[in-house]
Amino acid sequence: MKPECELQGEDGNVFVLAGKVRKALKRAERSEERCEDCHHKFKCFTERNNNCYLVEEFQTRLQNCNSYDEALQLMMEYVEVT
Repeated sequence: MKPECELQGEDGNVFVLAGKVRKALKRAERSEERCEDCHHKFKCFTERNNNCYLVEEFQTRLQNCNSYDEALQLMMEYVEVT
C-alpha cells in the first residue's frame, strides 16, 4: 500500500509536485503502514543521516529523470495519486 498524495489540481510545476510526494512519504514513515514489497514500516532510516530511505531514494531517482513525464511516472511509483 502506497501513501496517498493529492497531485491533481496543482499548477503542474514538477518541483511543487515532488515536494508534495516527499511530504507524503515523510508522513507515511511515521505511520504504522507496511510496505507490500519489503514488509518493513515505511519508517526506514539510513544510518548516516536519519532521513527516510524512501525519501532519499525518491530524490535520487528524481534527479535522474530526463523529462517531465518520466518524473510524473516516478512519483506514481511512490505514492497513490488522489
